[in-house]
Amino acid sequence: VVATIVACAAVALMFPALVLHPWNVVPNLGADGGKNIYTYLYHVLYGHGMWYTGMNFPYGEHIVYTDGQPLLSVSLAGIGGIGVSTALGVMWWLVAASQVLGILFLYKILRCFGVSFLFSLVFAVLIGLFSPQIFRIQGHYGLSYSCVIPMLFYWTLQYNGTGKWNYASYVFILGIVSGLLHPYFSGVTFLWVAFYGLAYFHTGHSPLKARLTHVLPPLFAGAGVMLFLAALLHFTDPVVDRPLTPYGMTTYCATGGMLVSSAFSPVWMILQHLFTFAKAHDGGEGYCYLGFTTLITCCWALVSTLRTFKKRRVTNSADTADFKMWLVLALFALLLGMGVPFVWHMEWLTDYLTFMRQFRTLGRFTWMFYYILSVFAATYLYRTFKELKTTRKYLATAIMVTAVTVWAVELSGYYRYQHDAMKNVASNCDELRGTAGRDWNLFFTHNNLKTNDFQAILALKFFAIGSDKIWLGEDAYAYGIEKSGIASLQLHLPIMDIMMARSSWSQTQNQVKTAGGPYVGKPVLAMLPSAKPLLLLVVKGTPLDPDEQYLVDHSEPLGEFSGCTVMKCLPQSIMAIDVKNRDEVVAFARTMNAPDSCLKYDGIYIVQHFDKTTPFCTGFAGGSGQAAIKKHDTVVYEGPFSPKYDNQLYELSCWFRLPGNNYKSPYFKIEMLDVAGNVTREHDALTKESKDSRGLWFRQGTYFEVPIQCKRLRLRLINDGEDSYEAMDELLVRPAGSVVVSKLASGVVMANNHPLTP
Repeated sequence: VVATIVACAAVALMFPALVLHPWNVVPNLGADGGKNIYTYLYHVLYGHGMWYTGMNFPYGEHIVYTDGQPLLSVSLAGIGGIGVSTALGVMWWLVAASQVLGILFLYKILRCFGVSFLFSLVFAVLIGLFSPQIFRIQGHYGLSYSCVIPMLFYWTLQYNGTGKWNYASYVFILGIVSGLLHPYFSGVTFLWVAFYGLAYFHTGHSPLKARLTHVLPPLFAGAGVMLFLAALLHFTDPVVDRPLTPYGMTTYCATGGMLVSSAFSPVWMILQHLFTFAKAHDGGEGYCYLGFTTLITCCWALVSTLRTFKKRRVTNSADTADFKMWLVLALFALLLGMGVPFVWHMEWLTDYLTFMRQFRTLGRFTWMFYYILSVFAATYLYRTFKELKTTRKYLATAIMVTAVTVWAVELSGYYRYQHDAMKNVASNCDELRGTAGRDWNLFFTHNNLKTNDFQAILALKFFAIGSDKIWLGEDAYAYGIEKSGIASLQLHLPIMDIMMARSSWSQTQNQVKTAGGPYVGKPVLAMLPSAKPLLLLVVKGTPLDPDEQYLVDHSEPLGEFSGCTVMKCLPQSIMAIDVKNRDEVVAFARTMNAPDSCLKYDGIYIVQHFDKTTPFCTGFAGGSGQAAIKKHDTVVYEGPFSPKYDNQLYELSCWFRLPGNNYKSPYFKIEMLDVAGNVTREHDALTKESKDSRGLWFRQGTYFEVPIQCKRLRLRLINDGEDSYEAMDELLVRPAGSVVVSKLASGVVMANNHPLTP
């Protein structure tokens, strides 16, 4: 009872908003935090079942891939009649309850290792509130349930001591429940028991058969959790073309600096001020700061163990033999969190460990390492204190007081960060509800509009994030999801833009064509469920490229509201104008004698068809093309180039055939040189920002401004990992105001490097 009261008080002090007014807490409206609160609330308010309809309209998405916490959102949606306040209150109280449970289970773990009641309580609070998971409260809400790993730790600890199968069943149930809050917890559960099995085999001394019999129940529990998740997705997810190898597996890993430094720690703030070489990490997917007390204690324990081993002393009361297996488990978790062995050019192992591909952010698995090392440090400190107290009482007290004080001081940095981060939660919530002068329904009423007049929201700048091959609008999605998400919740209108995980390739390829400009077919507009217009939201402060401006130019303005230009976009009108543009170019192509010409000339343009190249390959339109150049950095074009006026807008486009078994794609580094040959400006042109594609052929298209000083243009092709593409074809550099028409030998007509005929 005392432990529960203390845990509740500590959590209330650390996260007062979550405890006192959880129905009024929205940490962020944009970026990941805004998207995750939006997907959760939209499904609770308007969704049903496992299929989420709030984004990627008209396709929708499986709720698991939205960070929508299906255990909560699907359940609350099934009840029906749940409002924003209730949905927020349920989620945040559960997050707060998980913090309390985490502290209580840490307390129980410490008691199992013989730590006294008082010190178990103190250390449990410090470890629980110092967890790297608390930073997930600002955005990845489904990952902020910090009781999961302490509960896994306690139940495997109990199973290790008793061998009772009921503890393995608890692990299975926990894995299912937590996995339905966020699928990463399914992976954490499986890897925890897998590492437990390996550690038990490594450190155990019983016969092989006995060890095998011992580890089978928890292994079956962990495997059962993964099988449940796989079965759930198999029977409820109709999408068959999700990315096989999502981006980030060897990118979002932990580093040594993330374990030993923290920009949130007052101690590290002092160190950075005193020493210029002291660089502290301020987060990241692999952030897992252990704290000075844990780091120093672990180093102390290591030195003592080595001295004991060297001198072959009899072990003392601070002996760590009972922790050996758990330290081995922690080591396995640390290595995986740091990307071992995949970062050693061994990503090919995922061909045999296919389930690992979907857990692309390996750095999060270091959380297991954090809890074990922190519990070990607390236990070792207490045992040392207990041993010294009998002979050197004042020294023992000084060591313990210093250790706890340093730990608490560092925790105060986390406390300040959380309180600062929560300052605007109430105003964010007011804006979300429309009580801060942002009521979209009032805007509709004042402009004689009805929600039923529209079928969906299309936000510009267009963003499509999550399919890995295509990653569009990354520089503007934070504002886009904020503005469109608020409007969507208030008006009960889904969003066409995409910001989810592992989105279907084909669906994304179709969606992005909507913002592809006048010479790109728009299949999504043709498949919309009704003829109703789209509510076009042009977010201010995010400049549009000419292809996106094309939609604006052919839409009807409705007014200005909430930082957006609001417009009515008729899909049929856009498609009719597309047909007119296409027919005009095709008619012009019939009069052409040369393979390339310009319908609207606005300056110098460059065309390369790669008809005579080495190495040769089958090109984009059936002719010849340039096979992949197996070099990291290659100049594919350099020549004279000058704009008609300063900062003239140009577009570089090129077709690449990308591999179907990874997330990689090449990019151009555009270098603009002056008369002396110096680079005056450069610009990256990313293939992942493609708005047009045909199968695995993707059209890289990027707009860039050319300064008047430019006299030469150099295009450097960067082949990421030297296996990011298979072929290249049809390179075009043109002024944004021109229309370059090409008539290929295969009969295909191209306008601005978009094919208009089969």
